[in-house]
Amino acid sequence: MNIFKHRLVNGWLSSLILATLFLDTGNLVYAQARRSGVTSLGELGCKEIEGRGGYSPINEDVSLGFELFRAVGFFGGGDRSIASRGKESKVACRLAGPGENPRFKTLTLSIGFPENHYLAQGSLTRLSIYKDGQFYEYRDLAMGQKVLWVIDVTNTRTLGLHGECIRESPKGKCTGIYFFEDLLE
Repeated sequence: MNIFKHRLVNGWLSSLILATLFLDTGNLVYAQARRSGVTSLGELGCKEIEGRGGYSPINEDVSLGFELFRAVGFFGGGDRSIASRGKESKVACRLAGPGENPRFKTLTLSIGFPENHYLAQGSLTRLSIYKDGQFYEYRDLAMGQKVLWVIDVTNTRTLGLHGECIRESPKGKCTGIYFFEDLLE
């Protein structure tokens, strides 16, 4: 009887530990922010400035080519678009609060949008980065493309994201931008 109880308790404890690990890593935005000295854009509570939609943490699988990636953030509106050509979305994220010294050195972004998105065909979306209100760089995204972008944010207090529709899909809008990595270190 003791051997049966011992095996039952050990099996139960093993299941509990595995469930805890699964739940802890299931939300990748949360998991990214838990590493010491690392924060996710999703944890900053970025604020919409203009346009349609903002930056939202998500946790969903997105396909690019024949691969699946876990999206941890989305930039765009509720219908998963940026807008029509000539329209834009702007978001500001505070990297350092009033009276605080900027502590982050790099922002690592991995961005794209899937080819099975209803606005993907023919769509070209641009993401521009602003550091403390000054233009820094941009990247253009086309269907099924994944871009890795490492940005120096040393001494940066505010980060701006500016999404715009460069070329509309036949449905008259551009797809929003999915973030597969959005780590500040």
